[in-house]
Amino acid sequence: ARLALTHLATAIITHCEYAHTLVQQHFHCADNVFVIPHGHFIDVYPNTISRSEARRQLGIATDQFVYLFFGNVRAYKGLENLLETFVRLPGEQQTLLLAAKVYNDYGDQFVKHARQTDSRIIVSPSRFFANDAFQLYFKAADVGVFPFLDVLTSGSTITALSFGLPVIVPAVGCLPELVDERVGICYDQQQPDALYAAMHAIVNIG
Repeated sequence: ARLALTHLATAIITHCEYAHTLVQQHFHCADNVFVIPHGHFIDVYPNTISRSEARRQLGIATDQFVYLFFGNVRAYKGLENLLETFVRLPGEQQTLLLAAKVYNDYGDQFVKHARQTDSRIIVSPSRFFANDAFQLYFKAADVGVFPFLDVLTSGSTITALSFGLPVIVPAVGCLPELVDERVGICYDQQQPDALYAAMHAIVNIG
């Protein structure tokens, strides 16, 4: 069906050059494929709360360094790896904030596991986060961490960047074209302990 649709389409839009290449390889299209980068979400979500107020509402001290994951709890998000990596980070000044969209048994089990893993982990599960709630989590954090096992584009990453939050992401899909050293760390997930190295390094980056 996808092959038929691509050949019926007058134009095909991809969000990055990597996706452009995939369309050419899998659907044998060339002349009618165009790259239009994913738009940002600046000013789309309310952004009126201060960092200190966001942390007060979440019960996070002002001197904590906060890693945030925000999004759906799914297997490809690499959340088990995130928990395992965070536990190894030294110091009581580190907090992992999980704004977890949960809608199935897998998500429920993950939330239960996360709460039992480390006292420095704060889990805020919900089936739905209202638009005006986004700012609470993104403003409270120091960095967004999205350790996908595999992905093409990421709305959560773009949302974090739209709030001015640096990010840590793997070099997969469109992400290397979105994240460079100006806005975060894009790590090679094939390298041993790459996520740990990135999470450790980001603390010292101004």
